[in-house]
Amino acid sequence: MTQTARMRPVKKIKSEEYSNFKLIDGSHPFKEAAPLCYVDYQARVRHGGKVSWFNFELARKMGLISATHANELNAELETMILDTFSMIIINEHDIIHGKKYPEHEIKKGRYMATRYLQLQHKSKQGVTSGDGRSVWNGHVKHDGVTWDISSCGTGATCLSPATDKHGKFFKTGDKEVSYGCGYSKLHEGLLDVIFSEVLAARGVRTERILAVIEYPGSFAVTVRAGQNLFRPSHFFNHIKQGRIDRLKSVLDFYIDRQIQNKVFPSDLSAKDKYHYFLRWVSERFAEASARFEEDYLFCWIDWDGDNIMADGGIIDFGSVRQFGIFHHEYRFDDDERWSTNIKEQKIKARYTVQVFAQCVDAVINQSKRGLESFENSSACQLFDRSFKRYKSKFLLERLGFSSHFSEEVAQKNPGWFRLLQQSFYHLEMKKSSSGVIKVPDGKTWIPLYNMRSFSRDLISNALKDHEEGMQLAKLSLKVSTLPAKFNKLDHTTLNDHVERILKSYRIGLTSSQKSKLDQENSAEKISERAWSQNHPQRITGDGACIVAEYIQRKRSGVSRDVIYQLVQMFVLDQVRGGVVDMDLGRLPDARTVAVMTSKINKILKSYREGL
Repeated sequence: MTQTARMRPVKKIKSEEYSNFKLIDGSHPFKEAAPLCYVDYQARVRHGGKVSWFNFELARKMGLISATHANELNAELETMILDTFSMIIINEHDIIHGKKYPEHEIKKGRYMATRYLQLQHKSKQGVTSGDGRSVWNGHVKHDGVTWDISSCGTGATCLSPATDKHGKFFKTGDKEVSYGCGYSKLHEGLLDVIFSEVLAARGVRTERILAVIEYPGSFAVTVRAGQNLFRPSHFFNHIKQGRIDRLKSVLDFYIDRQIQNKVFPSDLSAKDKYHYFLRWVSERFAEASARFEEDYLFCWIDWDGDNIMADGGIIDFGSVRQFGIFHHEYRFDDDERWSTNIKEQKIKARYTVQVFAQCVDAVINQSKRGLESFENSSACQLFDRSFKRYKSKFLLERLGFSSHFSEEVAQKNPGWFRLLQQSFYHLEMKKSSSGVIKVPDGKTWIPLYNMRSFSRDLISNALKDHEEGMQLAKLSLKVSTLPAKFNKLDHTTLNDHVERILKSYRIGLTSSQKSKLDQENSAEKISERAWSQNHPQRITGDGACIVAEYIQRKRSGVSRDVIYQLVQMFVLDQVRGGVVDMDLGRLPDARTVAVMTSKINKILKSYREGL
């Protein structure tokens, strides 16, 4: 893609309604707190862009638009979005080759690419790695909360794996490399929107997409926001290098931000704040890895701490997958290496906590001890206990029980639940006779049983008489997309496990309805929650990709406001009356949104058991 597109006419901003956008100018307190932990870049205006997506709900939370602003992208707002985010860095390749740009096209601020550990780099210490095609636009404060903002697709930095591998700087847009070219595609941005909005609505911690700016050739800049976008890898490069001074700067910065945002208490002493941080990290990574396993959510957690945020939230959706059934043998093919599988995420999450324990110890004692010293640290022991509790809680919620009752059972771990859990996980881990098969981005072994449909129908089957309930429960286990020759139920122990689950579940129902939470745990409420957790149109990674392609094809025939309404309606469908309150009948494009939503649900249903 060239920069020959006609320069976008500058529209004069008529009011101060969008003045907070002007605060996003590349400045960020991290630069002062950790001056050697980033690479600074000048940037220039990128022409030919238009806003394909803007997140009005998120923009209100960030104070970028007023609380009463309509969900409509007017010309003034679009101009401000483009003026703020439509840019491309002036990188090392440009400087070496003497590229000159008109003074009025060079932005006033400088934008940082942060340094962090990344397993793709040869050094394995974070000396050469970090934001490879992203820069941080800056930060904004609103209602006592500070938000970080970064953009993906803004040009090739010196921290990309391509520069490390080939030992040279790349021109932005170089067609000889993919990730190292510095660009991102529109499809990537739309996929990020779909995944992040659905997961956020379900209560999963994740970065959010503020805007997607489209350019000719289906390229895009994806603008991302979060209250703290730092990753474990931002800490781990410094402990690997033995730079305790830099590690302390990053750790202090992160803790101070959490205090400012009221995530951490404000009265922590200088030493206690590190211990509090470590306990908090242990809990968050136990919670995240347990949720990923129970939700069949694959997020490539590895020793570098790159593909996840420091609070266990999801960042960078390139390798994220949402399985329809428990593809616990799936591995992502990343050219030179295979990813972890979903069951190994717990091990990697625990390892992350172990490295954080090493980091905290090094900062407190001003010396680095070997990582093996922290394998059974109090932080790792807390992780083990918390992971077990969260796994139990999330399984019970998946089966329809209320959050409060699920937490109570997870704490007490009664016998009926232990039996249910053992049999449930036994069936969940069973594999078909298909063997390992190749898939477009890796390999998998198709599971034998569909525990989502089993979970969805469990309460209705448990309330039937024994024989009918057993037969229907076994029917619900069948994987409909698995060829018949591989889809033969394993009857050797199946009856025993299904019978044990039904019996235990009935005891759980009785127990839940005797508790003070009986209104939350009526059969009707449990059935509704089990359906919402396991419904047949639940998003999968494959389904999300096809939906993103569908929206990309249809976007030229509808307004941007319709796309926003469509995503809202899609999220509402995914959570089944949960987070988003939206009256479709009042929308100006209600019929268009309804037709497109129906099409999306058909797509998702056909991919419901995929990766």
